[in-house]
Amino acid sequence: MTFLEDNFEDPACSVSKLCQHLGLSRSYVYNLFKNKTDLSPQQFLTKLRMERAKELLSNSDLNVQAISHFVGYNDSFTFSKAFKRYQGLNPKSWRQIKNAGN
Repeated sequence: MTFLEDNFEDPACSVSKLCQHLGLSRSYVYNLFKNKTDLSPQQFLTKLRMERAKELLSNSDLNVQAISHFVGYNDSFTFSKAFKRYQGLNPKSWRQIKNAGN
């Protein structure tokens, strides 16, 4: 978990890199994560990235492209699709709704 928490902002950070870092098989790491967090390693990584993105959308004026890079995505389109799957809204809409409530 610490490896992902420390490296999620790096686009090269992945479950494969985690397994290499730990010297463990993907299936073993998957089982460890599911038992500890009830999430797969990929779901955990996505959650880290999306929760940080939500913080940046709420507390900064950074554009979506900049935020996508800050949370480990090489392009804003892929980030926006992932954000919409995670949150149910695209980043711009989520920001507008969040800011309207404050």
